[in-house]
Amino acid sequence: MKYPAHIEQTMQESNGLANPFMLNRDPAQILAYHTFEGKSLNECVAEFNRLNDTLKQIAGQATADDGTLDLEQVTLFAGTPQEKGDRIIEINSRLAGVMNALAPKRRKAQIEEMARSSIFDPGEDESGVPRQARIVRPSDFAVMQLREQGLELCSDEFKRQASTMGNSIGWEMEFPKSMSASRFLAAVFTTGSWDPDIPDEPGFVPMRQEMIPSISMVIPTFMTGRDAVDWMEETENVPMARETAEGMLVPESTYALARRSGQVERIAHYLPITEEALADEPEVRSYLDIMMPQGVRQKLDYQIVNGTGAANQLLGMTSNRAGSGDTTERRIQRRAVVRTGSNTGAIAGNPWNLLLDAAYDIADHGFGIYGLQMPTHALLLPNVFQECLKSTSSAGGYYVGGPQMPVMKTAWGMQVVESGHFKLTANTESGGNLVVTGGAPYYSGIIGDFSPMFIRLWMRHEVRTEVGMMNEDFGRFQLTMRSSVRCVFAITRHNAFVGLLNPQANGTAVSTTI
Repeated sequence: MKYPAHIEQTMQESNGLANPFMLNRDPAQILAYHTFEGKSLNECVAEFNRLNDTLKQIAGQATADDGTLDLEQVTLFAGTPQEKGDRIIEINSRLAGVMNALAPKRRKAQIEEMARSSIFDPGEDESGVPRQARIVRPSDFAVMQLREQGLELCSDEFKRQASTMGNSIGWEMEFPKSMSASRFLAAVFTTGSWDPDIPDEPGFVPMRQEMIPSISMVIPTFMTGRDAVDWMEETENVPMARETAEGMLVPESTYALARRSGQVERIAHYLPITEEALADEPEVRSYLDIMMPQGVRQKLDYQIVNGTGAANQLLGMTSNRAGSGDTTERRIQRRAVVRTGSNTGAIAGNPWNLLLDAAYDIADHGFGIYGLQMPTHALLLPNVFQECLKSTSSAGGYYVGGPQMPVMKTAWGMQVVESGHFKLTANTESGGNLVVTGGAPYYSGIIGDFSPMFIRLWMRHEVRTEVGMMNEDFGRFQLTMRSSVRCVFAITRHNAFVGLLNPQANGTAVSTTI
């Protein structure tokens, strides 16, 4: 059996190296990142080299004479070709996570090295008064000249000669004695060329590049070529299969589906910008290429949770169908949350148990009534997951990790996705029923089975960014950047999801019926 096509393509593109943008939603990559985020630079480098050497060795063993990749030739570990392929994907994902953790540590080391090599302390003057310390940054030409003389980069002689060359070839700048060199460098990067990985001009602070899971990322995505999508939503599921004797009538089951239709909706924004701004500042384009689509994804996440289905909005998970009341057409199940003292007080009892109970609301329905379904993700308001992480036993120890441990975004086997699109707002009752007015009901999280059978996001086109001009903009060198997405959101089984229903203002549980 040959190497699977998608793995072969990945190996060929990376030449045995991990692709840092591959499998950004893979748990192995996220786990590796959080594991090595708190480790030293040397530990990260050692792990990176180990995993990279492993992939190189695998690539060497798997490469056949004709240039194709054959997993049967890999002897580094045992297993079927499919098992070996899965193992390679896991290693590649782990290496990508280590690379993401390694990048900021390497950058910090470069800045510190730059500080050590650039500090020149002129000592004291004739009267014994310390002279003002200076940081010297000679030009690349000056550095080349000094190195040709055999001077080490961080040696005192290099710093002394670099200081004398600063006025004519490079530059120098004074800084307070109380400020560390690394802090000074981080604050005043100015002209010159020292290291290609360190910005030479004032600009944007580099943003984190690793992917942070969002709500839209965990929903199975499909493409559509139409402006509307029809799907079947399960409205009734009553299996009555029983043991029956020969000749007896078997029981009748009930399964009911309703045809639903959703219009493709657009989420978009634009930004006018001059051609000079994009061309003259390199980081502006990369910054906007990240922030413009991110703005669209943030709004998409909000619509998936809170959209009302009206005025070009998606029909979100917490919304009911107009006029449906508390029928089986509601989008999700509900579990009431109890808090001590008030709606903003602490969750009553162990907050981990609340998540487990909500998960078993889904699992009980899955095994007992509706057919197999198991919770895969927990979408939570950050406050809720914070309460879980801070919870301690009667002895005072943390249930999970502690301050010195990396935060693992998992709960009872579910991946946790934190989102500010939920609300810590009190619900109200009237006549023993939940009041649904305005934005109510209010939820602080949703737990569910996010598999393609139960939830889907149809894309007319995925999030994309375009740049263009028209009419007089051409003469003004005026450009317009636009990011957009067109999609339809659908839930096909509401019992596969449970919303954590906020309590009343005094913290007591609210009714789950409308």
